[in-house]
Amino acid sequence: MSRRIILIYGGESPEHEVSVSSARHASQHLTGAIIPVGITRQGGWFLQSEITGDMQQRHRVTASFSEGLVCQQRLLQAEAVFPLLHGPCGEDGTVQGLFELLDYPLASPSVLASAVGMSKQASKLLCRSLGIPVVQFQMLRPEADPSGISMPLPVFVKPDRGGSSIGISPAFSQQELTHAVSLARRYDRRVIIEQQITGIEIQIAWICSGGALHLSCPGEIRTRDGFHSFETKYRDVSRVDHIIPSSLPSEVQGRIREYAETLIDALGEPLYGRMDFFFETDTGKLYFNEYNTIPGMTPESMFPLLWEHSGISFRCALDMIITGAITAKEKEPWVP
Repeated sequence: MSRRIILIYGGESPEHEVSVSSARHASQHLTGAIIPVGITRQGGWFLQSEITGDMQQRHRVTASFSEGLVCQQRLLQAEAVFPLLHGPCGEDGTVQGLFELLDYPLASPSVLASAVGMSKQASKLLCRSLGIPVVQFQMLRPEADPSGISMPLPVFVKPDRGGSSIGISPAFSQQELTHAVSLARRYDRRVIIEQQITGIEIQIAWICSGGALHLSCPGEIRTRDGFHSFETKYRDVSRVDHIIPSSLPSEVQGRIREYAETLIDALGEPLYGRMDFFFETDTGKLYFNEYNTIPGMTPESMFPLLWEHSGISFRCALDMIITGAITAKEKEPWVP
């Protein structure tokens, strides 16, 4: 019998359109019957006939804790729920917590892993406690004046919670710093300031399925302008080069795998995700940057590309994720 998969996409975050693109691409590679549920920018959940950015708002979907997802007084039955939601209210543990209370296997990392991964500060503090190097950073509290930043320029200014490089910008002067903080605060009141690193961005993907941790080969991202922005990720991919597998020395790639395994273990082996590092070419130092529990899955995204170059098709990677979710649900401890 073919699996039925509820695919949730869209969402209220600024990454709404990325989610639509991820869901559209993933749906073409998922094995089974897809039941699309779109979340509008205003937060309404609606059953869709197909995955499209122009969501139909006719058939509202609600959550019943005694039944599950309900539409037109009928239960949406499925073997798994696959949320492809990026950013706040989707990737931060909120949706994961909802489905912990519903009786569906959830193809998503846990509440803990999702919440920690959403906060750049929290994930860096965790890595620091595990002995994984992170770049120098400083948090700017809500309403605090950026003139109080003690780090030397240049820096990168980022919303603490967010993704797809939205709201992120470099600052080479005090004037640019003030402007960058103002931009970041449009997306999160808490802002993180990070020391700028001159080097190479490296990414690695993982899937925990079948009782084993599967790591992709590491891959490099090299941009023409030195900053992997929203534009280079999703709109003008000609300005970025993907080098997969990475050309870095095997010793560096070994450290990447070691750090990835350490962090994944500390997070309780979350189902899947992608981890990002920076390699400083002048010093040979490797730094953790962030991890994403629901990474982009557009045709240009690194997650599907990393698996394809690791000898695992995107279709197979998605099947591993869905199978891992169903297996994990079956093995949950019994609670009286």
